[in-house]
Amino acid sequence: MSLKKNNTVLITGATGFLGPHIIKELQKYEINIICLVRSLDRFNKACDYYGVDSSNITTVVGDVIKHHFGLSDDDYIHLCKKTDAVFHVAATVNHVGNVENSYGINVEGTERVIKFCKASEAHLYHMSSFAVSGFNTNQVLTEDILDIGQQITQNPYIQTKYQAEERILKARSDGINSTIFRIGNLTKRASDGVFQMNAETSGLSAQVRALNKLGSYPSSMSNMRYDDTSVDKAAKAIVTLAINDGTGYIWHILNPNIQRIDEIAKVTKTDDETFDELLNDNHLDTDVSIFSIYYRMTKDGLNLNFDTTKTVNELKKYDFTW
Repeated sequence: MSLKKNNTVLITGATGFLGPHIIKELQKYEINIICLVRSLDRFNKACDYYGVDSSNITTVVGDVIKHHFGLSDDDYIHLCKKTDAVFHVAATVNHVGNVENSYGINVEGTERVIKFCKASEAHLYHMSSFAVSGFNTNQVLTEDILDIGQQITQNPYIQTKYQAEERILKARSDGINSTIFRIGNLTKRASDGVFQMNAETSGLSAQVRALNKLGSYPSSMSNMRYDDTSVDKAAKAIVTLAINDGTGYIWHILNPNIQRIDEIAKVTKTDDETFDELLNDNHLDTDVSIFSIYYRMTKDGLNLNFDTTKTVNELKKYDFTW
């Protein structure tokens, strides 16, 4: 189904970075919005910070990782009956740590959302990541496929986002209507430059800061490419596809104007051995330690071959450009 005026949408992840901007876009089309939130205080702070009018938004306190979202059976059934679509934005984006921790929200949380969509006959709009392209393959990840022979076990975020997509694609055979959006590197708003509240946790921003501090990059990252996907543009692209004919597919929501590593920071290339010494000398710096994670991912064979042609061409029909 394409979203229509007066449809009711349930949104998870409304206190994050992308969620509030999807809300703002949906409000332009007179969509009824219900937000599943763990904390009303965090939700109100997010609305204030990102400029979301919450006066007509219904909030339900619950958690995707709990049975029936932690709601009573009656409240869960009531929510099912009035929901036409779900925007599943909630996720943990931690690239390090325990796989089980990421599995809980990224996979089991998605499984519970799928069960909700089955009970409510709601369309599922799932926010995934271009990172599912994985490791150690030269195959191109297109909008028509998930399995390109990639490895995924090197990284808990990539592994669990891949597994979440698997669950959704399998659920289609059970009658669950779904659309998958693979999101790029979310950056500040194109409209006014506002960035996420917890900007210090942004992996891309930390990498840029680290590179500028170090003044160089390793030769093994010469082919590293970065997309600058403004969060408000990403939200607009997602909702544009949802209200038109873009349902039931996989879309790549990232700015196709890719930049090289020496275009995002003032750096010069050096050999890996010299760079390793530089990292070791600066290992106590928080930004450098975050950059080291992505450096190791590159050495593990991170696949950056993904195609956006189908998505770009579809969005052009609606006068959307990056």
